[in-house]
Amino acid sequence: MKKIVGDRKMDHLKLVELSQLMMSERDGRFDYEPMLGHHGGEAEDLACDFLGYRLQAPIWISSMTGGSRRPSRKGEVSAGEINLRLARAVKEFGLGMSVGSCRRLLEEDGNKAWGDFDLREIIGEELPFYANLGVAQLEEAIRRQEVQKIVEMVERLRASGLVVHVNPLQEWFQPEGDRLEVRPLETLQKFLQQFPYKVIVKEVGQGMGPRSVKELLKLPLAALECSGFGGTNFSRLELLRAGSNHAHAHEHEGLVKVGHSTEEMVALIRNSYKELSARGELATHEFILSGGVRDFLDGHFLMNRLGYRCVFGFASGVLLHARKSYGDLQKFLQQQIVGLKLARQFLYPRESKD
Repeated sequence: MKKIVGDRKMDHLKLVELSQLMMSERDGRFDYEPMLGHHGGEAEDLACDFLGYRLQAPIWISSMTGGSRRPSRKGEVSAGEINLRLARAVKEFGLGMSVGSCRRLLEEDGNKAWGDFDLREIIGEELPFYANLGVAQLEEAIRRQEVQKIVEMVERLRASGLVVHVNPLQEWFQPEGDRLEVRPLETLQKFLQQFPYKVIVKEVGQGMGPRSVKELLKLPLAALECSGFGGTNFSRLELLRAGSNHAHAHEHEGLVKVGHSTEEMVALIRNSYKELSARGELATHEFILSGGVRDFLDGHFLMNRLGYRCVFGFASGVLLHARKSYGDLQKFLQQQIVGLKLARQFLYPRESKD
């Protein structure tokens, strides 16, 4: 029997008023089944197969920082140090990871930034580690017949493959942004014919609609990452960054509010998956559920709602903790893993209506 700490019953009497919860605060996504789980389930194995690797938990560290040319200010953690902390955590907890844009590595001074991205030695060979470029860089490489440079970058990083972020609205709002001359779908189709490694495609915080989802599922991608509306919105980030120096951006700021949530995208994927599978046109089978995913409850809900092979991804959530300290990042991820084990014991997501 556990030793009672303090006067538990008196504590209950004192705290009963503060413990009241309104029905409006209830998380209605789940059926809570206290008869079906047990606390011994904290030792439950969360390991899963994803992208050809064995993860110890279905958590993905999504692309965030691509490094900075500006030296870190006093007291500020550098982008390179953040990536190193994230890589250590990926190794410790057995997760998957993609870095932010590696565009700098393709430029003339790329070697100066190499240490910010050279993480395979830390992560090890047993876990997925992906490089990252924007679709604008792919378009340019195809136009200049320089796709081999991207191949060599991935090989030098010993990355598992490449995440391609498709971000036309972010580019529009970015003062120095690129203007796409070719539809991203056409660029991806051409790139996949020339690139020998795995490719993941993602948006950057506004998600994708049904037509884009369906077309991507026809491509032989390693995975589709949602990056849905509800988390960091990079179009809005660029709008804020531009301030008053980019007049046309503010004339179109309503565009930052369009998009699709990750939950909505899950429904779109389910519908397209069934349709394309029945027609023999389905080519993408794995998914990263990111964008507005705050914690293990969101992840547990979305993974069960989708039903296909998937993991859930954190971006800004882990970034905030990684900036503070490695210990803070460790604590956050440990909380998510323990919470997910408890959720799997007692919480059953309610049936989808789609």
